[in-house]
Amino acid sequence: MAQVAYCKFWDPDHSRPLGVMSADTARSYDCSGSSYVVVLGDVASPDAVLDINWRENQFSVSFLDDQKRLQLWHEFRRVDEGRMFLFTMTSWQYSSDDQRGPDDANVIHALQLRPDGTVQADIWDGNTGQCWVSDIAEVSVDMCWEPVPEFGNWASVSRLDRTADGARPTQPVEENRSS
Repeated sequence: MAQVAYCKFWDPDHSRPLGVMSADTARSYDCSGSSYVVVLGDVASPDAVLDINWRENQFSVSFLDDQKRLQLWHEFRRVDEGRMFLFTMTSWQYSSDDQRGPDDANVIHALQLRPDGTVQADIWDGNTGQCWVSDIAEVSVDMCWEPVPEFGNWASVSRLDRTADGARPTQPVEENRSS
């Protein structure tokens, strides 16, 4: 069985859980809608960090790289009692170990997804300061729907690869809106 830890907060600056709690306490937080964090894998080097706040209908999944920096973030929102939708996917690329976090990334890819199949794709190049933005219509968003997980059933929602072919949004987009 995979390691799972529960806590009140995740400290991204020091990559550690704060306010560690038992599974029973976390389950009571889940039932009451209070926010809490689930750390999947070894807390020293997690496979994923889940930030859950049912009161606000929010569920996010953070994936860290081997330097414990934010590499990929999925933001889900509960749209009804049984389903969530992946509204945001953001990835950060770093060129050196000296870059400590998202603000230091060389490239940031962000997708804003909508249930109607429209997507806004943003790519920010930290080396040039340029940002490319593209609106795309008629995109299949089937991979964005997720059942609301029962407490402790984190496997499906914490999948690193949510795309059909495993590709990340890395292609240049058509419209250039320099910032």
